[in-house]
Amino acid sequence: MLNWLNVGNIFSSQSTSSRKKLNIALLAEDQEEYTNKRIIEAGKKLGHTMRFLKLTDCYLHVAKDKPAIYYKGEEVRGLDAVIPRVDRDALTYYGVALIRQFETQGITVLNTARSIAQGRDKFRSMQILIRHGIPMPETWLAHNPEDLKDITEKMGPPPYVAKMLQGTEGKGVMLFEGKKSAIGAAETFMDLNVDLLMQEFIKEAGNKDLRCLVVGGEVVATMQRTAKEGDFRANVSLGGKAEVVKPTQEEVEISLKAARILDLNMAGVDLIRSNRGPLVLEVNVAPQIEGIEKATGVNVAAQIIKHSAEKTRTSY
Repeated sequence: MLNWLNVGNIFSSQSTSSRKKLNIALLAEDQEEYTNKRIIEAGKKLGHTMRFLKLTDCYLHVAKDKPAIYYKGEEVRGLDAVIPRVDRDALTYYGVALIRQFETQGITVLNTARSIAQGRDKFRSMQILIRHGIPMPETWLAHNPEDLKDITEKMGPPPYVAKMLQGTEGKGVMLFEGKKSAIGAAETFMDLNVDLLMQEFIKEAGNKDLRCLVVGGEVVATMQRTAKEGDFRANVSLGGKAEVVKPTQEEVEISLKAARILDLNMAGVDLIRSNRGPLVLEVNVAPQIEGIEKATGVNVAAQIIKHSAEKTRTSY
């Protein structure tokens, strides 16, 4: 059961002037998904008018002096803010176009179109983060199958982690115990025009990782995820166990810096503890909050609404 004691503090900490009701839309694909339901519920409890917009039921109109968005045939009007949750690769381009249209109308968005576009591109976001000094596992990307043998030689002895660029929630992530199996699988994926990242395996992490949930420049909750027996992927959606953990100051600083570099007001930063310190595995632009709310008792949904409202009011 969740501990919602901190909700009262969120409500009472808002001054009368800051409690102006806002019209906030959640842009996502599944209204019944836990995270989406929780955000809408939290917004209503905080006194705002909440609206769900199914991403694929929206369409855009570009005309002189009137960029418009329609939802199920009716023009969307009167919004103060939009919380976008684009969590499927197939919808990234269209979702980014929609978010950009809201920005063109002067509507506040929690994460911008630009930040979502670069955050949804795994290798691009890695390149940006590493350029700014964010520590990450050594990673390789190739297009030519003939380069795989050379890559595994440079990586050293197995095991190796392979990740599909299009995978989410641990799907498309594989562990190979030998060079031949890794090369064979990678060649097969390449023949199917699927790009794979090859990444070092951090054995000392013990099949555990950390998820730091960043909202508005703060780490509002952190959980440790442990893979189920027989798996190395710690994702809760794949059966991993979640428990509350206190991050180190270095882990907090790295998480905040990673989110800031990618210009994300909301992000799930996944880290792994290695012998050379914390390493960032990836940064999620539309993190699920079910596991972290239940593990920590933190009302993450209310924090998301609170920051969206603050960002909207400061933009007036």
